[in-house]
Amino acid sequence: MSEGLLQPLVGDSDVNGEGSLSDCGSDGGGGQTGDARLRSTPMSSAARPVSTASFAATMLSANGSSHRSASAISTASLRREKPHNKNQFWRPWLLPTIVWDGPHVKEYNTQKLIRWKFFILEGTVFDFARRFPWVQLFLLYIVAGLVAAYASQASREEQDTAGWWSHLNYASSTINTLVIFLLGFATSVVNQRWWDMRMAVGAIQRNVATFTVLCTTYLRGGEEQRKIRDQLIRYANLSHSLGYRMASRRTQNLGDLVQRGLVADDAELDALNTCPQPVMLVSSWISALLVDAVANNLMLLPEHGLPLCQRYVLDMATNTRIVLDYLESQLPFPYVHLMTVLVKSALLVLAADAGQRIGFSYATGEYGWIAAEAFIILLINFLYQGLLHLQGVLENPFLNHAAHFPRHAFEETLQRNTFGTNHCAETLPFELASKPTADDETTSTLRHRVFPAHVTSSVV
Repeated sequence: MSEGLLQPLVGDSDVNGEGSLSDCGSDGGGGQTGDARLRSTPMSSAARPVSTASFAATMLSANGSSHRSASAISTASLRREKPHNKNQFWRPWLLPTIVWDGPHVKEYNTQKLIRWKFFILEGTVFDFARRFPWVQLFLLYIVAGLVAAYASQASREEQDTAGWWSHLNYASSTINTLVIFLLGFATSVVNQRWWDMRMAVGAIQRNVATFTVLCTTYLRGGEEQRKIRDQLIRYANLSHSLGYRMASRRTQNLGDLVQRGLVADDAELDALNTCPQPVMLVSSWISALLVDAVANNLMLLPEHGLPLCQRYVLDMATNTRIVLDYLESQLPFPYVHLMTVLVKSALLVLAADAGQRIGFSYATGEYGWIAAEAFIILLINFLYQGLLHLQGVLENPFLNHAAHFPRHAFEETLQRNTFGTNHCAETLPFELASKPTADDETTSTLRHRVFPAHVTSSVV
C-alpha cells in the first residue's frame, strides 16, 4: 500500500474522531462553544492518534513505573476516582448543536435541540433558503385578510351569514381530518424507506469491514499476498464509494476517486466510466482476484477463506442493489398527487375559516384573537407543507439536503478504518504456532478441494 493512500486515513474511529461532538468544546472554556458550524476536515498529523506503543508507554509512565504489568495498569485505572468537575453539568451545553459534513448534518446535540435550540432554522422546514413555505404563507394571509374584511363588513351590517360560516367550519374540520390521516400514513412509509436504505448502507459498511478482516487473515505470508490484499481492500472501498455515486446519480465524473487513490490507473477509470453498473464490475474484479489467489496458492486455507470472502463480496453488491431498488421505486403518483391536492385545499379552507373569525374579532374589538388566528395559520402551513416537503427530501437521502446521509464522513471513516487495519495487521504481536506457505501440503490439499483436478489443470 502506498504511503500517500494510507497516511491521511490511519486514525481512530469516527465515533470520537475529528469533527465529532465529543471533541468539541471544553469544560472550562477555551474550546469551541455555542452553535459554531463545525465541518469535517482531514485529520492533520498533529491531531492523529498516537501509536499503540506510544499510548502504552504514556500509560506506564503516568502510573509511576515503566515495569508495571498490564493487569496492574488496568487495576489502577479501575481504582482511579473520577475527578470532581464543577462544570460537568454544563458540558452538554458547551457543545455545538449541529456538526456539519459539508451540506449534511453529521450529528446533533439532542439535549440542546429538544430544550432551547428548537428555534434553529438552517436545515429545517423553516429554512429561509426554501422560500416556498413563506410565499405560501403570504398567500394564505391574503386569503384570510379578504375573508376577514367581508366577515367584518357583514357583522357591522348585521347580515345573517351564520349558516355560511358553520358550513365553512365543518368543511375545514373534515378536510383536516383526511389530511392528517393521509399525511401520517405517507410520512410513516417514507421514513421507513429512509431507514431501510440506512440499514442497507450500514450493511455495506459492515461487509467491507468484515471483508478486510478476512483478507488480513487468509492473505498473509509474503509480498505477493500483501499486494493482493491491498488491491482487494482498495476495491472494496471503491465499491462502497461507487454505491453513493450511483445513488446520487453522479457516475459521469469519477476523477475524485483517482485523487483519493481508490482508482489506480486510466484503465480502471475507463472501465468504470463505460460500465452501466460499476459496483457490479468492481465486485467481479474482487472475485477474479480471489480466484486467482487460490489458483496460485496464495491464500491460506482456501476451502474456508474463499467462500467467506465471496459471501461478503456478493453481500456488498446485493445491499447496493437494495438501495437502488428503493430509489427507483417511488410512492404511487396518484396517491402523492391526491395528497398534495388535499393539503393545498385544506390550507385554503383553513385560511378562510380563520379569516372569518378574524373579521368577527375585529368587528367586536377582540383583537387578541386576531394574533392567535394568524399564528394558527402559520403553524398549520409549516406543519402540512413541512410533512409534504419531507416526502421529497427523504425520497432520495443521497443528495445534498441537510437531512441526507453524510456520505463523505461515511467514506472517510470506512477508508480510515479498513486501510489502517490492513496496515496494522501486517505484523502480529505474537508468534504463530504454524506458518503455512505456498508449498505446505495441507494448503495444497485444500486448494485441490476448491479446484478439482480438471479445473486446476485449466487454471494453472
